[in-house]
Order: sequence, then structure tokens, then C-alpha cells
Amino acid sequence: MREPSKAKQTLVNELESLKQRIQELEHAESDRKRAEEALKASEERFRTLSDKTPLGMCLIDSDGRYEYVNPAFVKIFGYDLSDIPTGKEWFRTAYPDPEYRREVMADWKEDLSSYPNLEIKPRIYEVRCKGGDFRTIIFRPVTLPSEKQLIIYEDITDRKRAEEVMQEEKTLSESIINSLPGIFYLFDAQGKFLRWNRNFEIVSGYSHKEMLERHPSDFFAGKEKELVQERIRDTFVNGEANVEARFISRNGAGAPYFLTGARIEINGQPHVMGLGVDISDRKRAEQEIAILVEIRWLISSTLDIEEVYERFAVEVRKLIPFDRITINLNNHDQNTITVAYASGSNVPGRRLGDSFPLQGSINEALARTKTGMLLHPTSADELTGLYPHLVSTFQKGISSFMSVPLIYRDELIGVLHFRAKKPNAYTEQDLQLAERIGGQIAGAIANAQLYTGLKKTEMSLRESEGRFRALVEQAAVGVAEIVMETGQFITVNRRLCEMVGRSEGEMLATTFHAITHPEDLHLHEEKTVLLLAGKIGHYNLEKRYLRKDGEIVWVNIEVSPLWKPGEKPGRNMIVVEDITERKRMEAEMREMSLRDLLTDLYNRRGFITLAEQQLKAANRAQRPLQLTFIDCDGLKGINDTFGHEEGDRALIDTANVLRQTFRESDIIARLGGDEFAVLSIDAADMNPEDFSKRLQENIDVGNAKGTRPYTLAMSWGTAVYDPGSPLSLDELMFSADKRMYAQKIGKSNRRN
Repeated sequence: MREPSKAKQTLVNELESLKQRIQELEHAESDRKRAEEALKASEERFRTLSDKTPLGMCLIDSDGRYEYVNPAFVKIFGYDLSDIPTGKEWFRTAYPDPEYRREVMADWKEDLSSYPNLEIKPRIYEVRCKGGDFRTIIFRPVTLPSEKQLIIYEDITDRKRAEEVMQEEKTLSESIINSLPGIFYLFDAQGKFLRWNRNFEIVSGYSHKEMLERHPSDFFAGKEKELVQERIRDTFVNGEANVEARFISRNGAGAPYFLTGARIEINGQPHVMGLGVDISDRKRAEQEIAILVEIRWLISSTLDIEEVYERFAVEVRKLIPFDRITINLNNHDQNTITVAYASGSNVPGRRLGDSFPLQGSINEALARTKTGMLLHPTSADELTGLYPHLVSTFQKGISSFMSVPLIYRDELIGVLHFRAKKPNAYTEQDLQLAERIGGQIAGAIANAQLYTGLKKTEMSLRESEGRFRALVEQAAVGVAEIVMETGQFITVNRRLCEMVGRSEGEMLATTFHAITHPEDLHLHEEKTVLLLAGKIGHYNLEKRYLRKDGEIVWVNIEVSPLWKPGEKPGRNMIVVEDITERKRMEAEMREMSLRDLLTDLYNRRGFITLAEQQLKAANRAQRPLQLTFIDCDGLKGINDTFGHEEGDRALIDTANVLRQTFRESDIIARLGGDEFAVLSIDAADMNPEDFSKRLQENIDVGNAKGTRPYTLAMSWGTAVYDPGSPLSLDELMFSADKRMYAQKIGKSNRRN
């Protein structure tokens, strides 16, 4: 009985164990189902997230096979799983350059080897997409516990391009600022400098760090500092202001500047931006012109030449420094020189009233050349062989010699001498200025007794002085950016638009060629070639712009490239300064030195200067010119018989006949003595016989009036300038002169 019971119990136990095992299996199956459901839910959440995220994602198994790519991945790269089934295909397709591919694969292997000890850092690569374009991507790999890799891709192409554009704009801004003439500045309402150009540091002498500690008014002193502070306040209140003040650098040196200011808003806060331009040259030019006008005025204000000398020396010293100044006049009948005026260091034998031989002197040398002379000897021996009479002056401590001829009616009447103890004290620029001064004093010396002539000169001088005092204020510069290849304006500032009388829209729709005077278009050619070849970094030139209303504006432009050597030429920055007023004043000063005082025709210098210009213009335009040489016959006899006053009248009448005969556009000049010349600008329609007939008729009309005790007569000869067979001006003048003398001899033979 026990055995069956025991067996029964064993069976019961086994059944219980089986039941328990079944229950455990049921629980395990339930857990497995719950885990599968959780995994499925997790996968669904991952796919939902990856499908909606703008970031690209892919899942790579441990064998390097791509199991999954999300829609953003396909959108970014264009590839799907069929294009890149494995990592090998990805590397070959995404990185076509073998060398770059090796770099990327090396980074990849390095990242894999560092896991799990180190966190894998993001990498940035350039990836070729399916369409062939390249995009900049940030790679963020994550190694999963299953040893699979989840890669997240962020496309930063647009952001990188935006950063590059911002950097280019910053570089362009710096280039523009640093290409501006003078100093550029930007500061806030507290006077803290925020930006400035390199030239500001160069001019001021302060470093970048030191500039941060400066206030705008620190560069000025005294009353001008208060004036600058007032103008800064005006700018913040009224929007703009400008001022002229002396800019003082760190070493104490100063220079006059024209400073502009304009209020701008940055982040809602007011700031001042402006330019400062060194106007030292303008101030010197203004001073020079003012003193020259003053000299002209004092010469015309009195008939007392001694008074003129004293006041003349005072004014000249303001322009040209000297330790001794003398005026030595030629005595042609005695072949000597007399010291008419002397001031400064004493030199034996060269005091006021002293006379000495003309032979071997500087006066004699300048009578031949009729141009100024500079001497900077270093020893007395240098002078011994040239001008022995200067040795005593040199031994008195004079080291620099400058002499200019005093010419009246094409004849040297004396020499103006400047002497200085300082070695190399005078320059070619000083010499040119001294020649202009000499041209003024020569007329006063020769015509001190000609009251009528002086009154006329006085009136002319006063009118010129009035024009000078009416000079407009110097304006700020114009700035523009142009395409070098086409000349198209890309940007223009307000001042440039004002200069050329056009709106900003009109300027942006045109080119610099269109507003440049046709005769000046060639001025850029040579310098542009040098700029393209990298032989120069920038260039300056003076030319003419045409305003919208047709008026001409003279400008000085500085052209700076906004591209580097070796790059394709792109844009140029031009800075434009209006120099119209300066050109006008220069023309007036030139005109004063080119006129014959008796006839008011051009003198020899004026004729040669203008004739040379017309020869060049004739060659360019391929048009003929006609040069006529005229001689007032019998002038010596008129002077000897009726006096020099009547001789002067004969010369004036000759000039008037020539004005009646020739056109206003022709260049009429008295070359000296009884010689006249006329250059007819366009001789294509001129008939020599008609011209000769018209000239003789005008002479006869004057003689028929019977107002002279003599008969006015002239001889003339003409020569035609043919651009196809060009001649020099000297050759053309010689040809006309030869024909004139042939006519004169012919008339003499007929009378005999």
C-alpha cells in the first residue's frame, strides 16, 4: 500500500512542478509580448521623430550596412538605401576626391577606436550630393549598445555661406574705409571711438589700444578744441556739421584738417561718422594766391617803385624764405648791372646802388635762357669756375642760390635773386613760384612811370582779388564703387551726386565713361594697365566730369582696387575731390603770365604754350593749322621820328588789325618788338589769297582815316601745318618767318 501511495505522491509533485513550469512559461511569454510591444512602440516613436526632424539620420549595423535613412537624409543628400547600401559605397559616392576621402575615413576610424572610452566629437565635412552639388555637414555619430551606429547630419551650408558673406562684407567695409583719403572715424554719444581707418593711426601716432582711450576732442587744442566740441554737439542735434581745425598728433605736430560729421543710428543709439581731410596743400595754395594777389595789389597801388620794393620783399618772405634778396637791373648801354634793391645779409660790392660788369654774371646767363636757375654749391671751388663773383657771397655763409629773370616785352631787364644760408633751401617748386613773382615785379619796374598802364593793372588786380575772396568753401569728397570691366557705378555717395548734378538712381544706371569728358577718357589707360599688372596698388589722376546740365567739373580721383593681385579684376573704389575752383585759379594765374601788357595779346610764352597744345590736338583730330608771322614794318623809323609813345600806338593798332582779321578762336600773340604771330586753329577752309586780301583791306581802312603821321604797313608769311607730315613748332615758325621775310624783301625791291 505504501508503494502506490509513494508513487502517487511523486506523480502529484511532478504535476505541481509541471504546472509551475507552465505558469512560468506563460509569464515569460507575457513578458516577451510586453517587451515586443514596448520595442515596437519605441521603434514607432523613433521613426515618427526621425521622419519629422529636419536633421538627417541613418542607422548602420556592425557590418557597415545601412539599415535605415530618414526622409531628411534623403532631402539633404538625395541618396536612399539603394544608392548607399554600405559604408564603402557612401565613402566612394559622398567623397569623390581620393585624398579627401582618406582624411574622412581616418577620422571615422579614429572615432570608432575611441569608443566607449571617449565621447565621439562632431565632425564637419564637405559632402557631394546626388545632384552633384556639395554641402557642408556636421556629423554627430552615436554608438548604440548593440554596436550599431546612429549618425545625425546637420546641414550648415546656408549658415556657412551667410558667415562667408558677412566676412566678405566686413572685409569690403574695411577696404572702403582704409581706401578713403584722410582719416575716418565713428564714435558714440560718449565720444568713445568704435571704428577708424589705418590712416587715423598713422596720422595721430596712436596705437589701436590707445585709440580706444581717446576722445574726439583730444586731437585739438585751445579755442579750436572748444569749436570741435561744439560741432560734435551740433551733429548730434542737427544731423550733420563740419569744421576746419588743426589736428594735433601724438608728437605735437599739427596740420589743418577739414572734418565732417553725420549722425547715424546704430542699435537705436545715435553715433557720429565722418571724414577728416588734410587741407595743408589747399591752405598753402590759398596763402600763395592771397599773397600773390597782395603783391599784385601793392605793385599797382603806388608809382613809387622804392615803396614797392620794400613792401614786395615783406610779402615775398611769406612765400619763400631767404636771408638775402636783391633785384639787379641790367644797364644794356653800359654792359653793367646795378643793385636796385637789397635786403638781408650784407655782401661787399653787392650793396644798394653798386654796379658791376654784366659779363660772366648770372644776369648774362639768364638773358640767354630766360628761365630760372638753382645753385646749391657745397664748396667755393664749385662756384669759382661758374660764377666767381658769387664766391664772396658763399664765404659769407650763403649756401643756396635761386635766381629768376625779370622779363618785360620779351627782354630781360634784370634778375630777382634769393639767397639762403640753409643748404638745399630751394626746390623746383620754389623756382616756379619765384618766376611767377618775378613776372609781376618786372612789369612794375619797367612801367613805374606809365600811369595809365598801372591804373589798368590795378583794376585787373582788384577784380582778381574779388574773385579770389569769393571762393566757395571746400566740400567733402565723393566716393563710389564701380565695376572695373564695364565702368558701371554700384554705389555712390551724396557728394558725388551733387558734383555731377545727378540723382543716385541716375548714377547707378550709368558708367564713369558716360560722365567723363570725351577728351579725358584715355587718361586711365596707362595706369589701368599698370594696375592690372600689379605694378601699382592704386593711382591718382586729374580729369574732367560732365554734369547733367553740361557743365564741366574738374576732379582729382584716387582709384583703389577691391581685388587682390592674382584675382580676377572686379570692383574699384574711387575717391573724387572737386578741384574745379583750383583749376580755375591756376588758369587765371597762367593767363596773367602769358599776356603782353601793351597790346593785351598773348606774349611769346603764352603763344608757345598754347600753340604746343593745339599741335597735339591737331594730331589727334587730324586737322590742319595755319601759322602766320607778321612784322610791323618801319617800327624803328616811327620810334626815331615820332617817339616811342607813337611806336607803342603803332603796335597797338597792329594788334587791333589782327583782331579784326582773324577769328576769336585763333591764337594771336606779340612775340616781341615788332614781331607778331597768329595760329589759326582750323585751316581747312582758309584760302591764303582771301586771307591776305582781308588783312590788307583792314590795314588800308585804318590808314584811310588819316589819324597817324605815318602809314601803317605790315609784312606777313604763312605756313600750313599738315598732321600727315608733322613739324615741330620751331620748324613751323621758321617756315612762316622765312616767307614773311621774303615778302618784306620783295616789297623793298619793288620800292627800289
